[in-house]
Amino acid sequence: MKLATLVFITRTRGDVEEILLARKKTGEIGIGAISAPGGKIDPGETPRITCTRETWEEFQITIPNNPEMLKEVALLDVFQARGTDAYEHFMRVLVYAARAYSGEPVETDDMERPFWVPFGQIPYDEMYPGDEIWMPLALVPYGHDLGRLHFTAYRRDGVCVKMEALPLKPFSELMET
Repeated sequence: MKLATLVFITRTRGDVEEILLARKKTGEIGIGAISAPGGKIDPGETPRITCTRETWEEFQITIPNNPEMLKEVALLDVFQARGTDAYEHFMRVLVYAARAYSGEPVETDDMERPFWVPFGQIPYDEMYPGDEIWMPLALVPYGHDLGRLHFTAYRRDGVCVKMEALPLKPFSELMET
């Protein structure tokens, strides 16, 4: 199982909430898909350090890595299978949100032409299978009525066939599992 982070960098323009996204150029998975910044947690890194490193590498902007400014908002476990094979736990993604950043996002070797998009216009059809199910719930301004959620996605042959959601435990309790 791979352990990774994803960061929702958001801002408000007038009364519209926006998220920063870009198309992936490189990486182990998802080349060509639209995504927020994130990536694999390297040995010795904390998840928040991974968030700040990946955001810099992918967008050349700086985000804070303290719990008040870089909040835990969701967890996504992805199980994958091909054909009639059994599901394997492919990836655990710790999802954070940052409303503060410095710098202007630019295209990098990793990500193509970053762009801000209103929450209601996110191009889910160009993202990972199942993002259209879990992301809207995770993006509802952090601390929504449902609380933070732990999503489990089941993808067979590249299609999300099932999604489950449960209340989320603190990330520190999940790092051991």
